[in-house]
Amino acid sequence: MLQLLKSYGNVDHKVKVTTWMYRVALNVSISYYRKHMTRKKHFLPMPEKPIHVVDQ
Repeated sequence: MLQLLKSYGNVDHKVKVTTWMYRVALNVSISYYRKHMTRKKHFLPMPEKPIHVVDQ
């Protein structure tokens, strides 16, 4: 809903409002997916084994 309000000024009045709303929703979904996949690539899970610290 927020993205619809933000992009209201860019409405092309040659298309139906529902088509425009669909495209906004689709673009938001694609952006979220890309952002999620980028973060997933840079995420490294912690090892299951305990880490031993050596005293010096």
